[in-house]
Amino acid sequence: ADIYQIAFSALRGMNPVLARSILSRIGDEESFFSLPESTLSSMMSCRNRLFDTAYRNSILAKAKTESDFIARNNIKAIYMTDEEYPERLGECDDAPILLYTLGKCNLNPSRAIGIVGTRHATPYGIDFVMNLVEDLANKIDDVIIVSGLAYGIDIAAHRAAMQAGLPTVAVLAHGLNTIYPAAHRNAAAEIVRTGGALVSDYMSQDTLHKGNFVARNRIVAGLCDCLVVAESAEKGGALITAGIASAYNRDVMALPGRISDRYSKGCNKLISGNVAALITSADDLIHQM
Repeated sequence: ADIYQIAFSALRGMNPVLARSILSRIGDEESFFSLPESTLSSMMSCRNRLFDTAYRNSILAKAKTESDFIARNNIKAIYMTDEEYPERLGECDDAPILLYTLGKCNLNPSRAIGIVGTRHATPYGIDFVMNLVEDLANKIDDVIIVSGLAYGIDIAAHRAAMQAGLPTVAVLAHGLNTIYPAAHRNAAAEIVRTGGALVSDYMSQDTLHKGNFVARNRIVAGLCDCLVVAESAEKGGALITAGIASAYNRDVMALPGRISDRYSKGCNKLISGNVAALITSADDLIHQM
């Protein structure tokens, strides 16, 4: 991506639908930043805060800083029109139009499977994830495992993938200048080293907000063919991700548990509400897909 594309992707509220609508009238990203405000307004037949000259200049300055940062750190900025942009994600209306990636992983594999769940994973959930990923590695070719690098099920999924020799993609809720939680720094480095990738739609200059984690979940869901919820309490981020995946027409599966187990309640609810199919093994997933 060039500086103008980086800047264009950083505009407030930017998504593929808005991007295409603006570009179809204005031509290209560079024109958006170089034309006078009045020209933009008349070409778009409306006034918008995005056209404000000072605002556009500030975003462009931010993009220049970001461009230097990514060049120094071997980060790639993949724009929606680039061949490497994940096709599955491109089908989603609210997808980011630019992704920052670190690592050599192909984001358009034959199969992409998301695995998410509670931060308070139990041995039951972790064993399931280990066995699932190992079996998938033995039974399917060209598969990647996608998760969110959080404590619990997420990190178990990334570790299981690395152990099974599969590339794994960690979707972050912040720029690639930091790793959260810090305890997973070594794991993040290993993900990149073993052919996986760290992915984010945030710049290194963006501050970390709580809402970023929910926004990040749409990318986890969008990158996948199917999403597995391994353990979840009655409320939690994994259930939000499952809802988004379902809205994106992805297959959603959940690991059932005992009705008395706190971290199986969310999964049981997904299954009883027909949001998720019941999964017990890799064969269930392969059969469902």
